[in-house]
Amino acid sequence: MTRNISGSVEIVSRMLEGTVPALPRVGFSIVGVRDLADLHIQAMLSPDAGGQSLLAVGDFLWVVEIAKLLRDNFGQQASKVPTRRLPDLRRSLCRLVLAGSAVYGCPAWKAH
Repeated sequence: MTRNISGSVEIVSRMLEGTVPALPRVGFSIVGVRDLADLHIQAMLSPDAGGQSLLAVGDFLWVVEIAKLLRDNFGQQASKVPTRRLPDLRRSLCRLVLAGSAVYGCPAWKAH
């Protein structure tokens, strides 16, 4: 094992440590490590897999859903997992850059 931590493990670790102040509107395809290991074994044993690229995909979860799963299943250990959501970045950028414009799917907005 190396000391490198995968991105998904780091995200979960940071949520549990409370270093994530709010939850962004992003999500990930989650693949179980056992399923991935099984895919590797099948690929090594299958003559048809030679030279092929294999893709392992699983269920898609939003970060908000991951946070809820952590809080629901880890109790006090997940007490620092945030519940607050970050604002939608696209909407915020549109407000800053194209205030009042409906161009590029930005909602109409008027400065006060």
